[in-house]
Amino acid sequence: MPLLGLSLIFEGVGRWERAASSVDASGVMALAYVVIVSTFFGYGVWYWLMSRYPASTVAPFTLLVPVIGIITAWLARNERPTWGELAGSFVVLVGLGLALGVVDALASARTRRAASPSEATLA
Repeated sequence: MPLLGLSLIFEGVGRWERAASSVDASGVMALAYVVIVSTFFGYGVWYWLMSRYPASTVAPFTLLVPVIGIITAWLARNERPTWGELAGSFVVLVGLGLALGVVDALASARTRRAASPSEATLA
């Protein structure tokens, strides 16, 4: 509300009228996407996860936001990611894997599999 008031004070009502008159169907669809998908679905899932899991488990997934944005732009708008974006996405995914212990989990699974055949031959 404070920004609305400041906008009315500094920009005046005329700017608001011009902005409202230039809204078309694509603007309404963009607003609906932001309200429904981003706000209700995105934050709803976020709060649901935060209520069930520790913040240290959920918070690292915020690193996926730019990666998902790059993938969505590639699929929905046929935008080709640059090599820098792909490399950055790879770094984020590796970092997320390290933060969540995926590398440790894979290593311990390999260790268990390697130990299993030797235990079977001993018995």
